[in-house]
Amino acid sequence: MSTTDFAAQATTETPSSVAGRALGVAAARLAAVSTPLNRPAVAAVGAALMRVLAEDPDRLLGGGEARGAPVWGIAETTTGDLAVPISAMVRVPAGVMTDHDVVARMHQAEWEATLEVFTTVDNLLQLRPAFRAWVVETTTTGSPFRFGQFAVEADNKGINLTRWAAGTASRADLLLPPRVWETIDRTIHGSLEMRETMAAAGLASSAGVLCVGPPGTGKSALARIVAAEVMGRATVLMATPWAAQRFLAPLFRLAAQLAPSVVVIDDLDLVVGGRGAGAEQLHGFLASMDEVMGSPEGVVVLASTNAPGSIDPAAIRASRFDAVIEMTAPQPEGRARILERYLAAFPDVDIDRVVQATGGATGADLRDLARRAYLASRGAVTTEAVLAAVDDGRFAEELTTGAYL
Repeated sequence: MSTTDFAAQATTETPSSVAGRALGVAAARLAAVSTPLNRPAVAAVGAALMRVLAEDPDRLLGGGEARGAPVWGIAETTTGDLAVPISAMVRVPAGVMTDHDVVARMHQAEWEATLEVFTTVDNLLQLRPAFRAWVVETTTTGSPFRFGQFAVEADNKGINLTRWAAGTASRADLLLPPRVWETIDRTIHGSLEMRETMAAAGLASSAGVLCVGPPGTGKSALARIVAAEVMGRATVLMATPWAAQRFLAPLFRLAAQLAPSVVVIDDLDLVVGGRGAGAEQLHGFLASMDEVMGSPEGVVVLASTNAPGSIDPAAIRASRFDAVIEMTAPQPEGRARILERYLAAFPDVDIDRVVQATGGATGADLRDLARRAYLASRGAVTTEAVLAAVDDGRFAEELTTGAYL
């Protein structure tokens, strides 16, 4: 049906009349089942309906309100941008959802969306379980977001997924003690790789890892490296603190639907603090963590904080966070290796002198130091130029807010 045809539909048209005409029955003989959808689910269901329309465009019956043209949106899926209907009525043929034709109605209201499926009264009992199974499959193993990498943002309508890429981050980019990588391999990669065998043994394969340390010690870089390493094997959800704080339960439910998955939460102290004014948020976090940690789907929560002392101990105890990684400013050997990387183009720089002058500097500090020395010397970087940049920086060791675990 063309856009002109949609516009010409009678103003008295209703979803029931459109569905009844498509199924060849009177509206009085129709029955329907429905379910609310969040935005990722709208995109997943829309992608499934697009596959139906690709086989026969005439199955598109009209907009979700049964008047005028359908409304389309763009979903940033794992494989690329996809145009999906977000308000439409589609005749779904037998064999897709159940063994008879049905009419699916996607309706986008101001704050929520609904999927409604029409059938005849005689087929209602048969449709109901098939409908539930189809929605579950469409939003889990059939989701266009599965195995992708996404930033999780939020507004008053709920969470939204924006495609994100870890890039070429690798372990060579971040100088950490071997014990840190051993923890990552055992807790994160091990949980994802062994989820099926652990489930068969009656064990939960989900896990939590908390990185603590001052700013600039590589917590965010570690998350990007993990994301790059699990690419194609797990869904990565990089949640903003506001999204995690406001929609924590929906975030974890989405992670379970798209499992195996890794949920990254920066600044956990902003998401869940103590038992004072944020008690309700704390209790919601504890319940959500307990639910996801007990699931067999394979969900890893990788969180970080600059201020672990401000987090209630109940939120980060064992069985919620299986491992705590302490990330500190590098020692002299580590600073030398970092400086050698950032100053590789200037072999005449006396790295040892710079190392002695930068006690307490983090990896981020040293990267900024190399940048400032380059700018100040207009590309003619010398030992004196770097040391001058050190004098302008602040590398004195200071006590970190809070206490390491």
